[in-house]
Amino acid sequence: MVVQTYSPDHYSLRYAKDHDYLGFCGEELERRRELGYPPWSHIGLIRISGEEETAAAAAAETACALLRELLAEQPTTGLLGPSPAPLYRLQGRYRWNIVLKDTDPRRLAAACSAGLDILMAAIAPSLRVSADVDPQAML
Repeated sequence: MVVQTYSPDHYSLRYAKDHDYLGFCGEELERRRELGYPPWSHIGLIRISGEEETAAAAAAETACALLRELLAEQPTTGLLGPSPAPLYRLQGRYRWNIVLKDTDPRRLAAACSAGLDILMAAIAPSLRVSADVDPQAML
């Protein structure tokens, strides 16, 4: 197998080279615990997309500001973003991600639902907004 990468010293590649599943698992789980990522928390993904790049980016910034206001009263829910989705342009639409994190899945679902309601009323009808709690993929 040949691996082409900009990060040849990344821990995941070192463990893969040595066929050390348990070593990788231990290090990955520790990193996830330190950062509050699953399985130690739950993730909510809010995605905004639009056919016009600047409109989608502006809506993502506005959405993030509105979500920060909403979550100011709920300090246990973290907010990351906005950031371009890993697959930034898909099917002619520019996509932006906002990630929410919380240890309580019910609280996270309530924050995503409330955020979705606010955002759908605040952004242009030509844009799409969606929310997914514990998404299978962030692409």
